[in-house]
Amino acid sequence: MLTQLPKVTAMLSLLAAAATDVPTVDIERTCRASAAAVVSEIGENAATFGNCVRQERAAYEQIVKTWGEYTAPSRQRCVDPKMYMPSYVEWLTCLEVERDARNMRKENPSNARGSQ
Repeated sequence: MLTQLPKVTAMLSLLAAAATDVPTVDIERTCRASAAAVVSEIGENAATFGNCVRQERAAYEQIVKTWGEYTAPSRQRCVDPKMYMPSYVEWLTCLEVERDARNMRKENPSNARGSQ
C-alpha cells in the first residue's frame, strides 16, 4: 500500500498543475473592447463593462474548477488567447459544448456522426 504513495502523490501533482494551465488574459482589456463594440451598435450603456468583467471572472473560475473534465484536444481547439478576442466566457461555452457532445456520443453511439 505504501509503495503506491509516490504514484498517488505524482498524480495529485499533475492534477494540480493541470488546473493552473488555464491561460490568463487581460479581462479588463477584453471587456473594454467588448463594451466599445456594444456602444457603437446600440449606444451608451454604463453597466456593460462591469457586467462583462463579472461574467469573465465567473467563467474563469468555472474553467479552473472544471479544467480536468475537458480533453486536451478540446482545450487546444477552444482555448487560444491569440485567436479572436480572448474571452473566458467564449472558451467556457466552447469547452462545455465539446464535453457535452462527447458525452452524448458515448451515451448514444447509434446517433453519433451521421447515423440516422
